[in-house]
Amino acid sequence: MHKDAALKKRILALDKGLNLQGQLMVAFVRNLEEALETVVAERPALRAFRALVKAKGSVKATGTQLLELIEPLLDSPKDARYPTSGKAMAKLLREHERFMPEIEIEFNVRTGKDRDRNIVARWKSAEVAVVPMPPKEAAKPKKEKRVAPDQPTFL
Repeated sequence: MHKDAALKKRILALDKGLNLQGQLMVAFVRNLEEALETVVAERPALRAFRALVKAKGSVKATGTQLLELIEPLLDSPKDARYPTSGKAMAKLLREHERFMPEIEIEFNVRTGKDRDRNIVARWKSAEVAVVPMPPKEAAKPKKEKRVAPDQPTFL
């Protein structure tokens, strides 16, 4: 959905052809963000999941454990589509993963003795940390290899 290069090319061509100076692309991005937000906003479980991951930064749990973790974060009553099992929660996240681009989700991460199928979710940071590089030390002159004068050199 976000990576449709052909659609992006068409929008840029229309923008250029209509001489809108980039306004069409800005409007498209804004509309896309609103559409994604609307999809997530209609599901209480997804809103609570997003709030959990945003608050903690990273969450690793099974589907059943996620249901327990998001319970206190629900901001509206559960609807008929609310997941009632861990399997249903995992399915909901798989189906709606593309609507939450700010969260990176991995499924079926097996750990532990019982080989629980964990879901690992990480909040993608909008800011990129810039680590300053230490100043380079003065370059030391390299030692030259000396070849004995009586030995032939090969190129």
